[in-house]
Amino acid sequence: MMAGTLAESLTTTALGLLVAVPTVWSYNYLSESAELMTIEMEVAIRELKTYLVMREAKSSSQVWQSGNLRFSGGPGDPSIVE
Repeated sequence: MMAGTLAESLTTTALGLLVAVPTVWSYNYLSESAELMTIEMEVAIRELKTYLVMREAKSSSQVWQSGNLRFSGGPGDPSIVE
């Protein structure tokens, strides 16, 4: 009687591990994938912000050039020369 109960317990444990281990592996894989996608999106957002700032700076420099003042440098050089 005791051997049957022990065998049933070991079988249940083995089947539980058979289900649990692949589940944990899948969870870890999906979590890592989601984290990588989040990092990639943050980088893309940063690049888009930089592009938009540069575009705005270029547009502002064209306004300066249309008057008596001209923009002397690139987007990182805000000095104005008359």
